Amino acid sequence: MEARSTNTKGYVHYGHDVVAGVEEGIGIRLGAASTGGVAIIEPISDSDTAALTVKAKGAAALALGDSSNVVSIGGVPYAAKSTTFAYAYAALSSGQTAVITLASTTADINPGDLVSISLGAPTVEPLALLNVRYSTAAASRVTLVVGNITSTAFASTGSGTGRITWLDLTA
Repeated sequence: MEARSTNTKGYVHYGHDVVAGVEEGIGIRLGAASTGGVAIIEPISDSDTAALTVKAKGAAALALGDSSNVVSIGGVPYAAKSTTFAYAYAALSSGQTAVITLASTTADINPGDLVSISLGAPTVEPLALLNVRYSTAAASRVTLVVGNITSTAFASTGSGTGRITWLDLTA
């Protein structure tokens, strides 16, 4: 295989594994694989165990794959998913609640998935996200209970958009 680089300064092409740093006690191996195999990055040491940390420099983000990749941790596949949703609610008196229901067509979340929900600014008054309920029913995968925690009534109906992001543990 002849890999092509888009780096204008060129690149170095090795035909086999690359091992570095073993004289320090723990080094790193970039393991090559044949077509259909799996390339490996692993620590290499005379010891039976050697830890490996993958990190970005400073406060920079670390990305593993992209939205089309499934990332496995300990053999368990994880797929990060995110979508926006529109919501609407009726006029709410002080202390009243409303329900926003997301079906599986919006958020196909299953028990055990890790979930993050944010509500964008509503058109009428600020809402408080009071509770989140999860269900296996396709018509109501996620139910958000929102409320008016202000001392005044919302005189009219309101609406907005939100974002739900989840780590799908069933990918």
